[in-house]
Amino acid sequence: MLVRELLGLDVVLLHYPNHLATAVASGDDVPGDYLMLDGRKYLVCDPTYINAGIGEAMPQYKQIKAEVMRVAELK
Repeated sequence: MLVRELLGLDVVLLHYPNHLATAVASGDDVPGDYLMLDGRKYLVCDPTYINAGIGEAMPQYKQIKAEVMRVAELK
């Protein structure tokens, strides 16, 4: 919610088995782990992955398809 409200960036939640992360809409030229949603690139931004940079998904979740939930729909 902070990223969306303060920075105006679109954010989605990524629900994996026993884990929740976020992904933030970004420009196409930003490298890293991402998903495409409605023609937009969302970089994984997992605040629980200690010392990870933007676009770094936890290794155990890289090959698992997450359920995507839009933050705007959770209000």
